[in-house]
Amino acid sequence: MKQTRRCEIMECGDLSPLWLVAERRWGFVCDRRPAKRASGRSASAAPPQPTAATSRRTPHAGDVQDHPRVQTTWSYGLILLVLVLITVTASALAAPSSPGPRNGTVLIIRHAEKPADNDPSPGLSPDGEARAQKYVDYFKNLKIDGRSATPQFVFATRESEKSKRPWLTVRPLSRSLGMPHNNSIDNDQFPQVVALLGGGQFDGKTVLICWHHGKIPALLDALGADHRALLGGDEWPKYIYGWIVELQFDQDGKLKQSTIRNEHLMSDDNPEPPTAKQ
Repeated sequence: MKQTRRCEIMECGDLSPLWLVAERRWGFVCDRRPAKRASGRSASAAPPQPTAATSRRTPHAGDVQDHPRVQTTWSYGLILLVLVLITVTASALAAPSSPGPRNGTVLIIRHAEKPADNDPSPGLSPDGEARAQKYVDYFKNLKIDGRSATPQFVFATRESEKSKRPWLTVRPLSRSLGMPHNNSIDNDQFPQVVALLGGGQFDGKTVLICWHHGKIPALLDALGADHRALLGGDEWPKYIYGWIVELQFDQDGKLKQSTIRNEHLMSDDNPEPPTAKQ
């Protein structure tokens, strides 16, 4: 006849998984009540050892795993592992290996002057239209370190009901020089521009980007520059239209120098930007 052994444990809030294994594997019955001191035997005596008959009991596959505490631990561990994998993957995807064109130059400007704050027109002000026209000769004759820096391609923010200004700013230049352009990318989607710049098709070329000033700091950072050093703060100043940022990249597409200068196209092109080279 199968022998059943009984052990007594001190009162506790829950049975431990080890006692559950003991119950299932060796047939122990564990009482949830204070242990009683047996007469004629020391309270510290070792518990009875299982016999060969009880040792042959087939173990349950879920002896420990079925316990709620063990299940909860495994669940937490699995969730933590998934979160770590997601974080590592996101970090890898967020770090472009070649943020700029190899041996290329990227020029970044803000769109030209807009109408007064109380004017909801999506176009340019008269001063803005004048600047857009002056950009034709400005960029046709632009030089950096003694060499021509005339753009060979231009990016402009996609037109919207609220603003068509970036494309209107560079449209005369693009048409005058027969310059290919891309004005299909939304203002918030500037990372797409960064991805295209590092894709190989702009290697060795000069690219002009005309964007809304609110996103230019993040665009600069995405290309490896320090927007605070270039702009003298966290934002492109609201009423400044006459600055141009020059980014030069090495043979690996890594930023090697960044400069900001005043265009001096209009009479009110001031103040001077911070002097910053990296």
